[in-house]
Amino acid sequence: MIAGSALGVATGNPIGAFLVGTASHIVLDQIPHTDPGIFLKNNELKVWPKWIYYFAYLDILAGVTVVLILASQTNSSNWLNLFAGAFGGIFLDLLDNVPYWSKKFRKTIIGQSIHAFHDKFHFTVDSQHLIWGILTQIIVVIGGLWYLLQNL
Repeated sequence: MIAGSALGVATGNPIGAFLVGTASHIVLDQIPHTDPGIFLKNNELKVWPKWIYYFAYLDILAGVTVVLILASQTNSSNWLNLFAGAFGGIFLDLLDNVPYWSKKFRKTIIGQSIHAFHDKFHFTVDSQHLIWGILTQIIVVIGGLWYLLQNL
C-alpha cells in the first residue's frame, strides 16, 4: 500500500497511479516477504484462526492510517494519486485473498486467471525465515515513506 502510494504520487495522474500501484504489487510479490498464511500448515484451510484475521486487519489498518495521515499533509493535486496508488497496491490481494469472497471469485474464469497469475509471482518466506520476510517489507515501507515525505 505504501509503495503503491509512493509510485502513485510519482506518476502524477490517478489512472497511472492505480496501474503502477497494481504493477508494483506484482513486482514486490516476487521479493521474499511475510504473509499471515505462512503460519498455517495448509494455506487453504476452510476456516482460518481468528488471529490471522486480526493480523490482516492490523496490517490494513496501519497502511490506511499512514495513507490518511499523509493525505492530510498534502495538497489536493496529490491526494487522489496517493489513494489511487495505494488502492492499486492492494487491489490484487483484495480480489484474490479476502476470505469472505475469494473462494467464490476464484471459481469464475476471471478469478481463476487472476489467482493463477497472482500465485505465480508470489514469494512468501516460510515461518523459519520470518525475519527476512519482515526485513524486506520494512525496507520497502521505509523507501516508500521516504519518497512520499520528500514529494508531498
